[in-house]
Amino acid sequence: MGMIIRPDGVPRDTLSNIKQTKSYTINHVSTLTYRRAHQTSARYEADVSEFKAVGLTEQYVEGIFAPFVEQSQLKFSLQLRQVTPLEINGTVLIIGEIEHIIVDQHAMKADGYVDIESLESVAISGLDSYHQTQRLDRLSYAKPNKPLSSLTVDGMSLSSQS
Repeated sequence: MGMIIRPDGVPRDTLSNIKQTKSYTINHVSTLTYRRAHQTSARYEADVSEFKAVGLTEQYVEGIFAPFVEQSQLKFSLQLRQVTPLEINGTVLIIGEIEHIIVDQHAMKADGYVDIESLESVAISGLDSYHQTQRLDRLSYAKPNKPLSSLTVDGMSLSSQS
C-alpha cells in the first residue's frame, strides 16, 4: 500500500518513526473522529503524543510494534518495504506491506466485502477537505464482451448497469 508524505524540509516525525521502526499503522477515520484525526497533523514536539493531545486512544496488539487508534473501526498494520523520494515535488513515497487488518465484524459481508459506509468512514481530498462516502454500486468482474452487472449487498440487489 502506498502513502505520500509531504516534503521533508521540516522535521517529519511520522516519516522518521517509520524509517526507524520499519512498522506503522493506517487507521480509517470516521465522522466521529475526523476533527481529532486532522489535529494530529499539527507540528507537535517530538516528545508529545498526538494521541493524548487530541483525545484519541492508543491500542496495542501483541506482535505489532506501532499503535493503532482504538476509536478506528478499520485499521491496518504494515511493514515498511520501500521509501522513495520523489524529485518532482519533494514528497516521499512510502510503500508498506499489509500484515494485519482489524475491522468491526458488522462491516464484513459474507463475500469478504468491507462495507465502509456502515463504519461511517470519511475520505479526504487535499490536506483539509473531508467527505462522507456513498456507495454508487458494486460491479461484477469486468471481462471483454460481457456486460457488467450489479452485485448485491446483504442479499439486496443494486441497480443494473451495462
